[in-house]
Amino acid sequence: MRILAIASQTLQRTWLELWYGQWLFHVVLSISMVFSWHWKVLMRLSDLPGPIPILQVIETADEIEEMHHEGKIGVLLGLQAGHALGSSLAVLRSMYSLGVRVISITGFGCTTPWAAATIKSDMIILDDSQPHSLTTFGETVLHEMNRLGILVEISRLSEPAMMMALHTARAPVLFSNAAPLSLCNSTSTAGVPDHILGMLTQNGGVLMINVERCGEKYLTVREAISTINYVRAVAGVDHVGLSGSPSTYPPLLAELARDRLWGNAAIKKLIGGNFVRVLREVEVLRNRQPLHEEWIPTAAIEGNSYCRYAET
Repeated sequence: MRILAIASQTLQRTWLELWYGQWLFHVVLSISMVFSWHWKVLMRLSDLPGPIPILQVIETADEIEEMHHEGKIGVLLGLQAGHALGSSLAVLRSMYSLGVRVISITGFGCTTPWAAATIKSDMIILDDSQPHSLTTFGETVLHEMNRLGILVEISRLSEPAMMMALHTARAPVLFSNAAPLSLCNSTSTAGVPDHILGMLTQNGGVLMINVERCGEKYLTVREAISTINYVRAVAGVDHVGLSGSPSTYPPLLAELARDRLWGNAAIKKLIGGNFVRVLREVEVLRNRQPLHEEWIPTAAIEGNSYCRYAET
């Protein structure tokens, strides 16, 4: 029995090394949600001398695969919340010029003048004048992101705004570091309702599941697999991916390898293939939309406060 156990562990380790070498892009694709003050830090890290840089800033799906073949770690630059755009299409275009390829439309509870965020805390003040979904200008922002080739991340939008974004976006969207709301209703984890998950089939987007934790609760391997299988059942195998700490992936993938539901092709999609497909489709649709030069109405930003917390 001991010999069989050792052989099983060796085969498992070999299989994981094979998959890691071929499809996890060396360690894992890092989608770095950064603000402007992190920019120079990332650029300096990527320029450090040595045979293999610590990080390599990338912009396209092809560059992801190049980093994988070269054994490097690719970093896709992004903004964590849309309020960093200042409600300006000019700033949006400037961010694209600086290398941003992913933008999360809102942060938790951080409603902008043009997009409503998920509110999960009583500490956050929501003025009556703030939007509850996407405004007309918000739709324009999404169209311009599609035109530029920026991946739209919507996991922290309000439910009505999620639905509006899925109907508005002309390219696949992304839910990052999220989980099905029916399995994980936490104030610190983005929850996506089932009917929204079902819309991914038509949109073509991907839900990257936080397989590490639900809020403060760490997930077991079985719980993580149950979540993955749930999303697959609701949205389809083409619309599920992984997020959370990469250290949780090896035991998870080892279990999936023994699951009859998951073959080689399906696992490739889960651990990176679906995300690369979405990014490539965003790139293909680039410049196929008309240029927008609209301004947000002055009344939507004057006299209003956003991302404001209650005084203690």
